[in-house]
Amino acid sequence: AEPAVAAALAERLRGAVAPVRVDAVTGSPIGVSASIGVSRPVATLAGWEAAARDADAALYEAKRAGRDRVV
Repeated sequence: AEPAVAAALAERLRGAVAPVRVDAVTGSPIGVSASIGVSRPVATLAGWEAAARDADAALYEAKRAGRDRVV
């Protein structure tokens, strides 16, 4: 997918997760968030493994930037 399309889909997924609340063992609801890393197009990289590393690096960048975001 085009990078903008992939990022938009990832943002929709992140937004869909944001309102989710899960009952913890204590009975209190806890929030859920998603940090998502989007890779550059596979065609610009050296294959799927490189794309996976690229997305993984973006994921950790999202977490370092404060979590609950798409990078």
